[in-house]
Amino acid sequence: MSVLYLTLDKKWFDLVASGHKVEEYRVLKPHWISRLVWPEYRHLEKEQLKELIEKGVEVLKYPYYNAILFINGYDANRPRVMVELKKITIGPAKETWHPDYLDDVFILHLGKILKPKYYI
Repeated sequence: MSVLYLTLDKKWFDLVASGHKVEEYRVLKPHWISRLVWPEYRHLEKEQLKELIEKGVEVLKYPYYNAILFINGYDANRPRVMVELKKITIGPAKETWHPDYLDDVFILHLGKILKPKYYI
């Protein structure tokens, strides 16, 4: 299993951990492009990436990543939850989950909770 590690604020972490939030967003910036797009496609513009994805080209690192470990905060004893990653797409964020961001984002589609909320 290949796991993507993401840190979330408490509000969003609790919604993911409860199963209510079924999408997580990451802005189309160099940092996230380097983590979510295969190297040979990282130089492409957003529209080019979207076209290739629509054609079925494996541009995004799914199914390479098939789970996400969400971590709340940076404390040593921070809560975590592992969730299935169903797919990654590029598109607009839903206003419910990201009211301030109107441009296209990476959409991480969440599936079932693989390991419920726990602490380390």
